[in-house]
Amino acid sequence: MKFKKGDLVQVKPDLVVNVNYYNEGNGTSDVFSHRMMKHRGRTAIIEEVNLYGYTLSIDRMHTYTDEMLQYPEETLDQLPYHYHPEVEQLIEHVKREGYRKLFDKALKERLYETDPETFQEIYELYRKKVKN
Repeated sequence: MKFKKGDLVQVKPDLVVNVNYYNEGNGTSDVFSHRMMKHRGRTAIIEEVNLYGYTLSIDRMHTYTDEMLQYPEETLDQLPYHYHPEVEQLIEHVKREGYRKLFDKALKERLYETDPETFQEIYELYRKKVKN
């Protein structure tokens, strides 16, 4: 079985009614019914695992198989953004430290002698991002 009890899963949005969908490994299958259609694309928690598939928190009446489920596709860029001043300050601090370390490395490696153009670019970036 691909998933375990407690996993957060998503019912695949493109499932077709009256088609057999299989479980990995054991060859068992189940038909996706018209009563299951309303759950396509929805996210749920796996409440029970058995030989034939999974019982979901959003539908305790039907069994879902491995081919019917996936891990949620939601990515960070799809989530709503909530501004947190402390987080923004931390991000800016980490960025400044990165620029400072880059500039320190350029100095240590004497980039101003070996590659003055690159050193100038690093310095300008450092000056804009750290010194201001």
